[in-house]
Amino acid sequence: MGDRIKYLAALILFGTNGVIASQIHLASAQIVLLRTGIGSALLLLIFLLKGGRFHIRSHGRSYFWLTISGIAMGGSWMLLYEAYHYVGVSIASLCMYSSLALVMLSSVFLFHEAVTPQKIICFLVSAGGTLLVNLSAFSEKLSPHGIFLGMMACLSYAVMIITSKFSSAVPDLERSSWQLIVSFLLTVIYTACRGELIFSIPMGDLLWVLLLGLLNTGVGCYLYFSSIGKLPAQTIAICDNIELLSAVLSAVIFLGEHLTAPQSFGAVMILAGAVCSGIRFRKKTY
Repeated sequence: MGDRIKYLAALILFGTNGVIASQIHLASAQIVLLRTGIGSALLLLIFLLKGGRFHIRSHGRSYFWLTISGIAMGGSWMLLYEAYHYVGVSIASLCMYSSLALVMLSSVFLFHEAVTPQKIICFLVSAGGTLLVNLSAFSEKLSPHGIFLGMMACLSYAVMIITSKFSSAVPDLERSSWQLIVSFLLTVIYTACRGELIFSIPMGDLLWVLLLGLLNTGVGCYLYFSSIGKLPAQTIAICDNIELLSAVLSAVIFLGEHLTAPQSFGAVMILAGAVCSGIRFRKKTY
């Protein structure tokens, strides 16, 4: 339960990213650069103050997968933020969360997890809820380029989750620090190639930048990566929709947006799928 709670807490934090990022008046790549830079600096500082060091030689294979995971994480964030500009938050998020089907499949072929009827039903209920939450966005004209970016973000997100599970030998804080550092370096290269590496932060946005970097990225990524390596891939595939639910509810609370009846029902479905996936039903014996 401890790992599940940490995982859900991370998803709730990540769900507020959109609200916080909307208060920052910078290019999407610059926002990702700041959040990965501040988040990795926080985790690295804590890691070093606790006397930690990176065990690259003794955990070479795990560090290989951690590096791939960090690259995939940075890539998924940049692709997703770019997709927002073309197809909006709803459709881009829906593309992103279709990656959970890939994670569900990987649980069978890569991690040899048994697929139970309960897990399948919970996944379908949660996925159906995700569709209902984003239903209104389908009436809009969609950009093929935006859909492509969203699906590439989906693929990167799935790679991040799957490769993270191959690095459980590395301690939690060490793992999270390395992944964020790799993501930051990738974002530096990408931002430099776009000519957006040099910029100034508006004073009115500074508090939001720190909140996004320290809490939502630094603390959030520590909670996330210290838990997903210990949870079944099927649990991740079902419960990850909580992040979308958190995003919708935070928009309602902080941005004054309204939930339609289908969206409200979809939110209930997401919660029901996540909760029921963690319930163990025992057969009665007579």
